[in-house]
Amino acid sequence: MQNQEIILKELVNNQSVKENFDAFVRKYKDKKVLLYGAGKFFDILYKEYDFSKLNIVGIADKNFKKGAEKSLYNLKCYSLSELFSLDVDVVLTTVVDSNPISNYLKPFLDDCDIKIERLVDKISFNLHYVKQNYQINLICPDSAYEVIPEIFMYRCYELEKYIKLKEYIVIDAGMNRGYASLYFAKDQHCKHVYGFEPCKKPYKIALEQFDLNAALKNKITPLDYGLSDKDEETNIFYYSDCDYDSTILEAFKKDREINEVHTVIEEKVQLKNSNNEINKIFSKNESHDYDYVLKIDVEGAEFKIIPQLHNSGLLSKFKVIIGELHKIKGMEKAENLFPYLFNSGFIPIFIENRPGTIMFLFIKK
Repeated sequence: MQNQEIILKELVNNQSVKENFDAFVRKYKDKKVLLYGAGKFFDILYKEYDFSKLNIVGIADKNFKKGAEKSLYNLKCYSLSELFSLDVDVVLTTVVDSNPISNYLKPFLDDCDIKIERLVDKISFNLHYVKQNYQINLICPDSAYEVIPEIFMYRCYELEKYIKLKEYIVIDAGMNRGYASLYFAKDQHCKHVYGFEPCKKPYKIALEQFDLNAALKNKITPLDYGLSDKDEETNIFYYSDCDYDSTILEAFKKDREINEVHTVIEEKVQLKNSNNEINKIFSKNESHDYDYVLKIDVEGAEFKIIPQLHNSGLLSKFKVIIGELHKIKGMEKAENLFPYLFNSGFIPIFIENRPGTIMFLFIKK
């Protein structure tokens, strides 16, 4: 079996897809159902699932021609132009990525009282996309997590189109669940990633991610503490269902509590002096002529880390600095950190303002 078919078969047997199918059968067992999508995914799906539980009037696909009188698995085939005249209650999309299909179908169904439902949910599609396009296996314990598409689909940490690096080392400050570390490690020019993550939950998940990717695991050193301007034990705050918004800053916590309804968890964590930790990494690799990349997304701790690295001269040893700065109510402006980068010899490639954050990429002149 070809690799694509193996990945599709795994997706068909994904627990969430099974649950979606069972829920659909319960909800629409007495309704008239039209399937949409007759590709390889449907071919595998139809052999694995009992579609006889549904009252299926047929299957449609953009590649079917009107009036062709064709059938597939004894299901009558319809073209898009025939959809508006069909007597159906719901369309079930039997494709991997339902978003463009749903948009494609909408004009045909706008004037009809017909619902569109999908078998493959958003998270299942994201995981499938990463495995198919990067050959990286991922888990995502909750459906609220949005970082996977940001990193792997929109490639927020893509470097090659902006700068040509020789062999390089990545310091991943704010490793979280390890998705960015895996993205960097996949690049053949990346020789190693050092990931710093003080929170227990995302750190544990990161280790699980790395175990799923034996070929990349040896390129990543996970460290269960964070970076700051000194060694200390402190409290960190994060949402119970949103652990990527973890912060050591009380002001950030209070600001988010006002605007959000999630429960805030408080956890005791270890932080270490960023100068000392980064110096160790430079010293360990000094026999190689590596470029160094600092990826920093530490939910406010950048106000301590970046000035310290600048004042010690370590900031100027990086070739690339990429990440997020956070706009925190009652604190100095995030933009005030840019002079540290300018004075360390960096020039901006892009600076993108987002609600609450600034995404940026700076490279050494």
